[in-house]
Amino acid sequence: MHYEISIVANPSGFGEFQAQPINGEGWDSACDLLAGIANNTAEYSELGVDDLIEGAEDIRGRIHSEPPRVFAARFGDAIRYFGIAEL
Repeated sequence: MHYEISIVANPSGFGEFQAQPINGEGWDSACDLLAGIANNTAEYSELGVDDLIEGAEDIRGRIHSEPPRVFAARFGDAIRYFGIAEL
């Protein structure tokens, strides 16, 4: 099963982030999970794979418990980071 992982700024600062599991449903495939996310945002990109969306930065390597796949998504005027992990 594939699960969305929330990525937020680490309270210790220093430009670091932390991954936090979301208590949500699992998806059979990462594609299905991304399709569900796409229903809530018009724009997202996978870091290190796609061109970054405007306002996003490549935060890979600065995430505690970094998931295998990391994304940036635009929700209104805000950029939110999330990951996908297979458990």
